[in-house]
Amino acid sequence: MKFSFKYLLLFLFVILIVALILFIKSVRISKNDKAIKEQFQNLNPAVQIIHSKLGLRALFRPGNKNNLLLLIHGAPGSLSDYRVQISDNDLLNKYSILSVDRPGYGESYYGLAETDIDLQAARIEDFVLEYYPDYKVTIAGHSYGGPVAARIAMRNNLKLDKLFLLASAHDPDNEKLFFFNRPLESPLLSWILSPELGVSNTEKVNHIESLKAIEKDWAEINIPIIVIHGEKDNIVPYENVAFLNKFFDAAQLKIINGDSLSHMIPWGHPEILKSALME
Repeated sequence: MKFSFKYLLLFLFVILIVALILFIKSVRISKNDKAIKEQFQNLNPAVQIIHSKLGLRALFRPGNKNNLLLLIHGAPGSLSDYRVQISDNDLLNKYSILSVDRPGYGESYYGLAETDIDLQAARIEDFVLEYYPDYKVTIAGHSYGGPVAARIAMRNNLKLDKLFLLASAHDPDNEKLFFFNRPLESPLLSWILSPELGVSNTEKVNHIESLKAIEKDWAEINIPIIVIHGEKDNIVPYENVAFLNKFFDAAQLKIINGDSLSHMIPWGHPEILKSALME
C-alpha cells in the first residue's frame, strides 16, 4: 500500500510540473489587433492601431492636436498596460495618446529580445518622427520602460516637454536580480519560458550593462522630470530615485512617493499619475 501511494504522489508531482511548464510556455501578456479593438471598442474618439514600416506596433487615440503623451511599458508588458490612461477622456483635453509595444513584445518583433536601450529608444523615436513629427511630446516610462523613455530624452531628437519615470529601473548599482533570472537564461531552462517571458528575462539579465552604457548621458536631459515611485517598491528599489539626484536639482526634478505606492503605477495608482500628467 505504501509503495503504491508513494508512486501515486510521484505521478501527481510530475503532472503538476508538466502543467506548470505548459502554463509558463503559454503565457502571453499582449493581445492581437482584434482583441485590442474589442478592449477599447466603446471609446470615442476610437483608438487606431498602427504597424510601422520599421516593425513596431502602437495604439493611438487622438485628442489634443499639439501635445502627444508617449507611453512606454515595462518588462514583461504591452501597450495595454496603459489601458486606464488610454481610456481617460480627460487626458485627451491635454494630449493625444500613443502607447507602444516595445521591441520584443506584442507585435513589435515579438519574442526577439533587444537589450540595447539606445536602440530601443531609437526605434520608438523614429516611429514618432514618422507619424507625429509636429507634436510636443511628454514621455512616460514604467519600470524597464523608464530608462528607455529617459534615453529618448537624452537623444533629444523630438520636441520634448516632460519626462515621467514611473517606478523606473534606471540605476545600475541597484538593479535587482531575482534568484531565477540567470538559471532561466541558460539553454537548459530557457525553453520553458514563453516568448514574452523569455524577452523579459533576457532584458533583466543584461540590464546592468545596458544601464551602464547610458549612465554618462543622464545630464543631457534638459526637460522637467517627474518621478513616481513607492518607497516600499519590492520590485524596483526606491534607491533608484536617489540616483537621479546626482544629475538633477530640485528645480528640474519632482518626486512623488509614499509607502502605499506599489510598483504597478499605471494601473495600480492611475489617479496619482493622472493628477501629475494634468498639471
